[in-house]
Amino acid sequence: MWDITTLSERTQIPAEKLEILRALSRETSDVDRAAIRNLLAESLGDMDINKKIGSLSDQSPNNTGISPETIGFIQTFTFRTRHLSKIANDFDEIFVHFQQAKTGQPLKAHEKITLEQYGILYDLAHLNTYVKSIEGANLIFGNETLEQLLCTTNKAKIIIEHLDDTFAQSFKMPIGSVVFNKTSARALIHQTHLNFFDKLTAFVTKFDHVSKGILSSEGINKISHIIPIYKEEALTLREYLYSDIYKIKLEKMITPSSQKILKEKLGDHWLKQLENAYAMIERKLHDNATAQYLHFTANRNNRQNIEIATAWLQGGHKNLFFRDHSNEDFRNHFFNHFFSDSSNKPETRVLCSQFVGISLIAAVQELNLQINEELTKKGVTELPKNIVKSPISKREKLHLLTPERLLDAMKKRGVLEEVPMPAEISKFIAK
Repeated sequence: MWDITTLSERTQIPAEKLEILRALSRETSDVDRAAIRNLLAESLGDMDINKKIGSLSDQSPNNTGISPETIGFIQTFTFRTRHLSKIANDFDEIFVHFQQAKTGQPLKAHEKITLEQYGILYDLAHLNTYVKSIEGANLIFGNETLEQLLCTTNKAKIIIEHLDDTFAQSFKMPIGSVVFNKTSARALIHQTHLNFFDKLTAFVTKFDHVSKGILSSEGINKISHIIPIYKEEALTLREYLYSDIYKIKLEKMITPSSQKILKEKLGDHWLKQLENAYAMIERKLHDNATAQYLHFTANRNNRQNIEIATAWLQGGHKNLFFRDHSNEDFRNHFFNHFFSDSSNKPETRVLCSQFVGISLIAAVQELNLQINEELTKKGVTELPKNIVKSPISKREKLHLLTPERLLDAMKKRGVLEEVPMPAEISKFIAK
């Protein structure tokens, strides 16, 4: 084992602190618990020791005398408390207002939890398990700072768990949802600093990512996206809070004359029937669909970025006189080609927003085929080629489709509606 001087030179951590960390790793009954308590209290939010002790992650504990568990604990402990000082003075007031809102008392805007405060509360709530573990090892009581931390993380956990449960019960992803992540809001919640490129991106577009939102067959809010490979994940409140969600409105995509035909042949509840059919189509494309998109990866090459940044030099985002793509081709590609073995398919590089865009086009085109088939069975002979218009113009250059451009393109088609925050959540949080 390295001597303490060598270890201190390698890490730039004072020798006395390293001795205590070694003692913490030994977990013996004769350790100086008061010294460990003091070290932990002094380490609150200390990102310097976080970085320095992280340098030992690749070293054998036989050399350092410090276990991987101790290293991981100190890193988590310091990281999750890095912004505690920002809300320490206001924490009691935050908790009181939370309790008031919980009992139904309306809060003023400045009394609600801000996005920045939510991000800090989230960190503290997820630190609670670690603080409980050192409480069980008799490393809390006797140190006022740690006793206060235990109280704070207990209350933060109560807040975050209640908000998570409330969100799960009150929010159900609407049919046709698209989830746009906001760069600035994400930075507030994650408590991260935007680098130069992030700031430049935020200046050009307020969104840095987009996903297809669905309500799974199990009733779970999910997102389907390329990041940087294909992933399906549950939509958490944390991600929801730094997102704007829009849904496409099928009735806005159907002309009055076509609506009249649908009502005559399908009855007064024709729209609900279409929405149900469309929901099934979306689930087929995005629910438990990982196997069919294994060959998808994010397109992040410099040439693509330059083309997107200089779209105005290429005549803009839309072709003036000819189409960019075929809706039918996308439908056939998704429903015939994708639902087969993905292991031998060539790699397909797309933008996150391009993936969402083409899947929307394919889903609407599949709905058109199903509607036409149903109306034909009912004896309708003269039908428009597509009852439901595509949410994206055929002239849109999809390889230049950024998240903000996707939103703008669909807004110009007049098919979108923003999804409001549930009142059950907005009474607690000022988004």
